Amino acid sequence: MSPLRPLLDPPYSRSPCLMSSVKQKCIFFHPMHDNVIYQMDTPELWGATIHCSKYGWLLLSRKNGSVFFFNPFDRIKIELPSYSNWKRCESMNFSSPTTSIDCFVIGIVLYGEKFIIIRRGEVAWTLCEFTDYFRPFNDSNPLLYKGRCYWLGVRGYDLPAEVGIFDPHEYLSHPNQYKYRWKYLPPIIPPKHLDNSLKNSYLLESDGKLFAMFELHEIEPSIQIYKVNPSFGPRMEWHKVTNIENKMLYVSSGGSFSELAVAKDMSNKIYLPNVLDNNNIFYSLETNKYHSCFSDYSSRNTSLGKELTNCTWIIPSCIDLDVGFKW
Repeated sequence: MSPLRPLLDPPYSRSPCLMSSVKQKCIFFHPMHDNVIYQMDTPELWGATIHCSKYGWLLLSRKNGSVFFFNPFDRIKIELPSYSNWKRCESMNFSSPTTSIDCFVIGIVLYGEKFIIIRRGEVAWTLCEFTDYFRPFNDSNPLLYKGRCYWLGVRGYDLPAEVGIFDPHEYLSHPNQYKYRWKYLPPIIPPKHLDNSLKNSYLLESDGKLFAMFELHEIEPSIQIYKVNPSFGPRMEWHKVTNIENKMLYVSSGGSFSELAVAKDMSNKIYLPNVLDNNNIFYSLETNKYHSCFSDYSSRNTSLGKELTNCTWIIPSCIDLDVGFKW
């Protein structure tokens, strides 16, 4: 087994690495390493689905309804109450650092028909229902930003892509009310033939703006991005993005986020959950092509290599947790 220590040392600790959980192993691919993987035995994650990565923690669940936080670098695990009375809760996120008294975890059930929520210190989940239906793209996880929950999807077939919103604090303020209605941002101008060509979609926040990203089959450019400022109220409007300047976008099934480039040649790129010969695949908004780190691979309309599942981008870090901590 390769030790994980190098990932915790500068300059590698300043940029995310792609982590995949496969059976009883965690495997790490770092964009700044050439053809090197780091791995460790993690029987703690057997059968668990990665939902998101934040503040150095992974949020995971199993089909039996168990939910837990895990830090792969310190091997610290925090169990939450299970939600075994409900099924198909495949989309989850959490609001703030695990140690925060304000931390809560939310899960979307049955493709946008219901949600479950639990606050730190509570011993059981609460199930709340929506009065309408909203279908996500690719079973994507919700985005929590400034206390509100955002989800990228559609209300029905042959309709434009939208971002559905609800405020979990409505439940926190009125815990006896259990029915909520989705609210929506203005429709996103969808890429042509979105329904037939969509491969992946991602929603993330950067500098107070929401970014919706679509990865497409047989259409150029293969990756198309739109952004909106949710603070603009009725004047909100999606705009197409062709340059993210000194930023990098990291996208995966386990959550997506942006970071400042740690090196000049890493900027204006989107790092995908794909690897080729143990090297990360990225998409350049300058060339409108896929490339592989440390190789001359280049493609305009498809990404070769392996697309990882049950994965997320994570910033290597250690956690200082008090002995006896209880969530």
